[in-house]
Amino acid sequence: MSSVSHGLRAAVAGKCGTPPLTVRLFGLLEISLYGEPLPHLRSRKGPWLLALLVIHAGHELERRWLAGLLWPESPEPIALANLRTSL
Repeated sequence: MSSVSHGLRAAVAGKCGTPPLTVRLFGLLEISLYGEPLPHLRSRKGPWLLALLVIHAGHELERRWLAGLLWPESPEPIALANLRTSL
């Protein structure tokens, strides 16, 4: 088991009453996992992608729509590759 997996399991076990994921969308975007700030993601668009998925929870989203929204300046194949990397 990796140290990341072990650490996450320990966090989950110790914080049973805390919601697993908290996303604050108004003001500065804040994302926490079991009450702890989400570790820094590889790109600025990662948290934006997570926010979009939270806003549209329970609904299917087109990959092309997400890619076009987050990378509008990129050609579609590049935008889709960026989306794959971010996911």
